[in-house]
Amino acid sequence: MEKLQVEGLGETMSISESYRTQDMETLTYDFAYDLNQIEIDQAFKTFTTVQKIAPIAEYAKGSVSSDLQVTGQLDNRMEPIYETMQGRGTLQSDEVALEGGPFLKKLSETLKAPSLKKQSVKDLDATFVIENGKVVTDPFDIKIDAMTANVSGWVSFEEKIDYLMKMKIPRKELGSDFNQFAEGMLAQANSFLGGNMSLGEFINMNVSIEGN
Repeated sequence: MEKLQVEGLGETMSISESYRTQDMETLTYDFAYDLNQIEIDQAFKTFTTVQKIAPIAEYAKGSVSSDLQVTGQLDNRMEPIYETMQGRGTLQSDEVALEGGPFLKKLSETLKAPSLKKQSVKDLDATFVIENGKVVTDPFDIKIDAMTANVSGWVSFEEKIDYLMKMKIPRKELGSDFNQFAEGMLAQANSFLGGNMSLGEFINMNVSIEGN
């Protein structure tokens, strides 16, 4: 199939695909898509691959555009063998709303900031590669309401994740408990060093996201 136009998930999708059966022991394929303004929650419900590599999509609303080119091998049921996938793609969105889910809940609790349970991510523009059973995301910048973050990392088809968010957070977005903790640590540093440092308007923070 070449540039097959499909109506679905609220918009048009362009799909190209081929597979080769000359060697029945090693079935191979090429696949590409070009998606324009697809609804995220519908994509999560429809595609098993999205559920595997982007489980946070279950808690996201909004539309995204994406393209992907990938090659790999098929098993004897014509299902993709994820560990053999090799490819590259992009993902863009003007705005995505995130609410609920274990990640945002944990982030909110850790930073003592209830507002983090619901976030609006703006100007998403990410590039990723698929290799060695992982989807590896190149570092990209996002706006999360009043915060900014640089995100990079990977998720594997074995459903393991390892991401780093380098966040710049306005102090007013953080809970009073967290600010008191930060001020206490700075006071100890000033006492030890004999300095007169003060907290600025923003706090820079690295957030590691690891696990299953």
